[in-house]
Amino acid sequence: MDLAALCGYFCCGCGIACLLSVALYLTPIIYLTLIAKPQDFRKKYGAWAVVTGGSSGIGKAVTRKLASQGVNVCIVALDDDLLRITHTELQKEFPSVELRAVPVDLGSEPDAYMAKIATATEDVRVSILINNAGFLLMGFFDQRPMEQHIANIECNALAAMRLTHYFYNRMVNQNIKGCITFTSSAAFFMPAPFASMYGATKAMISQFAVSLALEANSQGIDITVFHPSYTHSNLYAKTPKLDVVTFLSKFGWTPEDVANVIFASAGRVVVRDMGVYAIATNMLSRYIDSGSLAKFIMPFVESMAPPGAIAERGKKEN
Repeated sequence: MDLAALCGYFCCGCGIACLLSVALYLTPIIYLTLIAKPQDFRKKYGAWAVVTGGSSGIGKAVTRKLASQGVNVCIVALDDDLLRITHTELQKEFPSVELRAVPVDLGSEPDAYMAKIATATEDVRVSILINNAGFLLMGFFDQRPMEQHIANIECNALAAMRLTHYFYNRMVNQNIKGCITFTSSAAFFMPAPFASMYGATKAMISQFAVSLALEANSQGIDITVFHPSYTHSNLYAKTPKLDVVTFLSKFGWTPEDVANVIFASAGRVVVRDMGVYAIATNMLSRYIDSGSLAKFIMPFVESMAPPGAIAERGKKEN
């Protein structure tokens, strides 16, 4: 067999492998989007849920949908007017369910927030945990105090792991067949300059969720991690208006869109990507490694920087 024939067979094999990879990836997404029926979490899992970041955005949309199905919810969020307004609003909208406001800062001392959440849920059988809380810091890594980065890691990743460990053990000890979800991000797939901590924390919970799903299966606990594309929520409210973020916002999802996908997908898949950006970057990451992407993006980074960030860096250097 000559070299040309070998090259032809090799290229053919690579093409088949690529097509198979794409088909295996897209088939569950197409099925869940077009064919699968919605799930009733009250019937499937039980009567009580904990939702972190439940006072706004995706968390509020999930809380509303849970309440509409008759699930009682502990709404874990910052101690502010938003939590009080959301709690009052949803309790009035769904008077037949019990909604508990649990005011905590998941970016603060873990013993304090864990104690409050444990106390708020000690008298109920929690079978659904929605790990959704998180916040975004934008700018050059060196331009923020380390304390802010540590708080970001605690809220975005460690709090979800602590709560999962706590409620996972409760579910096992109480013989509950439950559900634990994680709201990660499409930032998991690509280098994330000016949001390096956000991308890192999302990568952490995505990998954690996928690994935990294998362990939890024999316990009857469903684990699913979600990677939304840009979502119109408070996540970007206090961040600089980058051109790429403005562009992605044109194709953004509503929190209700994301909540619908969570209810359609939990327990049916381990990972669910949402939106064109998440799907496209996932597929791109299959064929181009993150190191190569980083080298490609590197020359353009300063032109993408938040307003004022370059000037601030210049002041520090001088």
